Amino acid sequence: MLKMWYEVNEAWSEASLVWLSSLVMNCKVSEVIELVGWCEVEAGREEWVEGYVCRCAEIIGGRFKFEVRVYEAKEYGIELCGRCIPRESVGIAISRIEHYNEMLREEEMEAIKGRHEILSSYREKDYYIHCDIDCIFTEWFDAGVLLGELEELTEDNGRCIVGVSEYEQIESVLAETHSEEFMTRLQGVYLNCGFICFHRIKRIDIEKLIEFLKGCDSYCLEQDYVNNEYEKRELSVNWNMTFKSGNHLPYMVHYYGENKPFLAKPEGICDRSYEYFGIWFRYVEGIKWILSKEFYSRCLSRYRDYLVWEGR
Repeated sequence: MLKMWYEVNEAWSEASLVWLSSLVMNCKVSEVIELVGWCEVEAGREEWVEGYVCRCAEIIGGRFKFEVRVYEAKEYGIELCGRCIPRESVGIAISRIEHYNEMLREEEMEAIKGRHEILSSYREKDYYIHCDIDCIFTEWFDAGVLLGELEELTEDNGRCIVGVSEYEQIESVLAETHSEEFMTRLQGVYLNCGFICFHRIKRIDIEKLIEFLKGCDSYCLEQDYVNNEYEKRELSVNWNMTFKSGNHLPYMVHYYGENKPFLAKPEGICDRSYEYFGIWFRYVEGIKWILSKEFYSRCLSRYRDYLVWEGR
């Protein structure tokens, strides 16, 4: 079973609907997926979740098990000077791990209620996959194929994280921003957590994570932590494609970085980051009837930027 989860706030809620639509349209083997959407709320802004749930229901239509949960945004007071992420990302990074722990705790309780050994539940199921919502699943995505690849990579049943390594693309940047000890521990593999699978990883110590985030090796927050802490195994690059990945057949495209097909155009962007904007807009067109005019117009504007880049 693939147990997928994601975090979303009000500002990115419509982008997540496009992401969700691409998953529903392309997962092919929907019975192997369970999905949880964690909605971040601030005091006095909870009302957006109800409308969001209704729009999610229209997209999914019973295709697979889907649940929405609400959590409160938190401040952790961690200094971010010189890092590549905004302050609000700290709370999201920690919440991703907290949500994994929560889902795992529920799994353990179910195992206890059913009078099964807890380890058997790890062995039989479950691949916990976190996915960022600045992504899109393509027509080549197949949940059954993904499950098969994960089973092959973890056939020894070892505890590990599984994902796509971006070490070759960013080695020089990593070496500038991280300690020599950190680089040595990576052993030439650095998984991007935009699409990351946890296999038989026990509940993660949040206090230990927070202490790590205060140090110099947490440039990319929880992504650095899990790469530093756990054994890593590699999926093919097709499962988490970025504009830096080269020319491959993408099962999932990850619009990481500042230039995204649903945000305002940033200054001084890399032209290659436009490469998959056309794919994104096709899914926007498919659900535009549940998107706001403002969001649709912004995506259309970015699609036109893409057409200019293409030379059309």
